[in-house]
Amino acid sequence: MKQLLLLITLFALAACGGGGGGGALLLSPTQQANSATASSASLASSQSQAANTSISAAVANLSELVSSNPALTSNSAVTSAAVAAQNAVGLAAAAQTAASTAAADLAAASTVIIVGVVIEGRTICVAAASCTKAEISGLGFKAAETAKNAAEASLYAITATNQLKTLISSVAPSVNVSTATAAIASAESSATSAQATANLTISNLSTAAREMGITITTISPSSGSTGSVAGYTQLQRQHTDHSDHIW
Repeated sequence: MKQLLLLITLFALAACGGGGGGGALLLSPTQQANSATASSASLASSQSQAANTSISAAVANLSELVSSNPALTSNSAVTSAAVAAQNAVGLAAAAQTAASTAAADLAAASTVIIVGVVIEGRTICVAAASCTKAEISGLGFKAAETAKNAAEASLYAITATNQLKTLISSVAPSVNVSTATAAIASAESSATSAQATANLTISNLSTAAREMGITITTISPSSGSTGSVAGYTQLQRQHTDHSDHIW
């Protein structure tokens, strides 16, 4: 009888994932690989968002300094730099939104068997019962690419903001830019993390492709600290939901 009770207990624990798994489904190696890509893409997007929040605060502060100082307001180079920084912040926000959406789409398709349903109005896969390897790899590629673009856009916004701050200090040395300086430093830290995580996502994508036995287009890792706005034309061709904010 004791042996029977022991067996029943062991079977019950196994059904519940060993007592600590909460009944979680075991993922296949392919699902694990795609899930890792989605997870790092989501983290990169969050890090870009944190960078954008800080750099937006810095630009708002610097713009206020410009508008309240006649010497700065009358300087065309300063006002042009202020507009450029504000535009860069807008581009970074749009890129981060696209990255967040792409990461969510991949997450929805990577760990469940039936993924033909839509998520927030977007069709993830055509079939009602599964995603093809091509569909999954396409979602992974977009998640990795947009994660990189978001990090690059955040870095670009930081560069534009630093240029504005430098001009302000040059034209009006007595103006206190310490608040913006602190916000920029915080943004730089988050953007650097976003860049590293985006590159990890690119690596995870390659791992997932190998696991599925398919060939994908290579994405070059992000490097440098100035960033760029490259990639937006391609994103627009992919019909992102936020292309109207990009151009």
